[in-house]
Amino acid sequence: LFDSFLRYEIWALKMVDASSKGGPGLLDGNVMDLGNYGQCISVVAPGELFRGQHCVIETRGIMPADMDSMNPKRPVLPTLRLDLMFSVCVPSSCTPSDVKTHMDVALNSVNATSI
Repeated sequence: LFDSFLRYEIWALKMVDASSKGGPGLLDGNVMDLGNYGQCISVVAPGELFRGQHCVIETRGIMPADMDSMNPKRPVLPTLRLDLMFSVCVPSSCTPSDVKTHMDVALNSVNATSI
């Protein structure tokens, strides 16, 4: 995927484009960015070797434990403390275990995990 993205192959560009990039308002509790599901599942690699697969990732350990201290005028409901939830568009040949393994390696650098 990465090499194809660097070669500007349309299918790879669409997979990256369909994935979450992080939006504004994290410190105000805007912790969900689910990307573009329709765009992701419409991706077909050359020769139909695989399709796009939309995977939702939920993390633990990235957002502060006390979100209310970030914005005391607008407290976050305890039931909404999800940490971050985002999506990645990956080849359909990837298993959920593959995605979790790669996410945990990336998140380890900030002492976080995926669930």
